[in-house]
Amino acid sequence: MHITEQQIDDALASQSPIEGFVSEGGFYLSIREYVPYVATAVHAGHRVREELSPYYAINEESRFKEEDPYTDAFIESLPITLIAKDSRYEYDLNRAPENAIYDIAWEQQVWLSPLPEDMKQRSLEKHACYYRVLGKLLSKLEAIFDAALLFDVHSYNWQIRHHHYAPVVNLGTVQVDTLRWRPIIDGFKKAITAKPIANINVDCAENTVFQGLGYQASFVLSNFENTLVLPIELKKVFMDEHTDELYPLVFEKLQRNMHVSITKTARLFSQLCTKKVKRPRKAQVPNQILNSCN
Repeated sequence: MHITEQQIDDALASQSPIEGFVSEGGFYLSIREYVPYVATAVHAGHRVREELSPYYAINEESRFKEEDPYTDAFIESLPITLIAKDSRYEYDLNRAPENAIYDIAWEQQVWLSPLPEDMKQRSLEKHACYYRVLGKLLSKLEAIFDAALLFDVHSYNWQIRHHHYAPVVNLGTVQVDTLRWRPIIDGFKKAITAKPIANINVDCAENTVFQGLGYQASFVLSNFENTLVLPIELKKVFMDEHTDELYPLVFEKLQRNMHVSITKTARLFSQLCTKKVKRPRKAQVPNQILNSCN
């Protein structure tokens, strides 16, 4: 089902559910109910426009290795999601518009010849649409709940790329006000590391592989004072990066752990940081933690 940006505006205005592929963009929006948290997978897409295919110097297999396959499946059951369907090799939603179309990526030439400007513009219009919709969505959630939480979900290579230390979960918090939001950050870390995944001990570290410097985090933190964005990088322990084979057992366990961890963290955020949840009279959380979200 295709939906237009105008239909999204109307749904937000009436606080109605809406779901479908956004016609002016390259992403799928799902709002099943209005809750104070959103999950995104901006690098999940693999699709490229047919008119661009003759220009690519890089093949489909190489593109797939640097995309974030299956990250959509980690979040698709949540109440509000935005999932990219277009490949980052057409335009990268996690880069500013002026840098969103690669010339060279991971030391590989992307295009056989320069793209015509009209083709670039069509890609950048989809980039702009995504951020218009995200902005209006977060504005609505802040208006309803006073605050919002965005889970910015990615995955990263560790088999075909060397890292000194590669945690199963990396949180990028360099742009985040960690003093203000520390209880929520630590709540997610506690939840995601609570159980092993198919005999893999889950460790979670901050800013070891990635620092959370992507454009989506910058956009949110620059425009929304009361929205916390958590850039999450999942190590690709759920697949073979050389053959692209998925490990079903590991994947299903991690998918479950992510759902539980996001839900628990969202519940904590609702309790501490939004106006819609009634707190018990007998404080169960120290005042300095309650105040940290204000």
